[in-house]
Amino acid sequence: LRERAAVDAYRLALADAVRPLADPAAVQAAAAGVLGRHLRASRVVYVDAEPTGELVLGRGYTDGVADIPGRYHLDDYGPVLRRELTAGRNIVVPDLPNDPGYTADEKARYAAVDIAANLSVPLLKDGRLVAILGVHQIEPRPWTAAEVALAEETAEATWAAVQRARAEEALRASEEFRRRSFDQLAAFAGVLDLDGTLIEANRAPIEAAGLTRADVIGKPFWECAWWSYAPDVQARLRDAVARARAGETVRYDEPVMVADGLMPLDFQLAPLRDETGRVTHLIPSAVDITERRRAELALGDALADTQTLHRLALDMAR
Repeated sequence: LRERAAVDAYRLALADAVRPLADPAAVQAAAAGVLGRHLRASRVVYVDAEPTGELVLGRGYTDGVADIPGRYHLDDYGPVLRRELTAGRNIVVPDLPNDPGYTADEKARYAAVDIAANLSVPLLKDGRLVAILGVHQIEPRPWTAAEVALAEETAEATWAAVQRARAEEALRASEEFRRRSFDQLAAFAGVLDLDGTLIEANRAPIEAAGLTRADVIGKPFWECAWWSYAPDVQARLRDAVARARAGETVRYDEPVMVADGLMPLDFQLAPLRDETGRVTHLIPSAVDITERRRAELALGDALADTQTLHRLALDMAR
């Protein structure tokens, strides 16, 4: 009962140590520390195994020996290690200096990093070696079956926590990439909830109006400063939201308020649908048509001038 309680306490300590961590390297180091202190080991390392046979060691747990982060190779420590680990079998060596299975050169390599007793637990996924949990002792040590089982359990738990952290890290990187890409758009773009609340906007419209994200995110779109300068402008936008929510893409020209005054926009509000066709969000987008308006006015002026000249010519002909 006492041993079971100790194992339960260890599992709780391990879970508490890795749960709040988002950095994969920090997860590895924390798990190594929990196991190292529990077993009173000299060193515990979590090793990423690459398909090439390279081993990537991050920072681990140490007590009285040096940490050994860096890149190594399975072949550096003998064919026994490669054969057993790639087959998914534990390496359990209680007295490496006197083990006849190792050459003098291999023993010297282990001695150089203060390993006299070695417990290595491999993790295979889809038949491939992906990680190794290593527990080292600076002096010979017999490894008990309970210690081996605990190392195996820790290896699996650490791998799962590391994979979770890496997935979250990749998601954050992907979201950051999307955010940077979104903010690079010269056009105005955003995302609305179905009730018309603005939940996302790129940088261009916010900066153009001299606003901050806090000024607009979470507000009904028509209450944002771009639209709130005139009740009729707000009414047209509320109508567009209702039509887009019903599945229609709405497009019209509308001036919006920015820092320098009114800016004419070619504005569109489109429904965003999920894989079943259900409208889940509304996507507003707009482009500045100031230059187009100027060109249209210039063309109108030119046409008016042409018509005036035409009338004068007719008058003179008479």
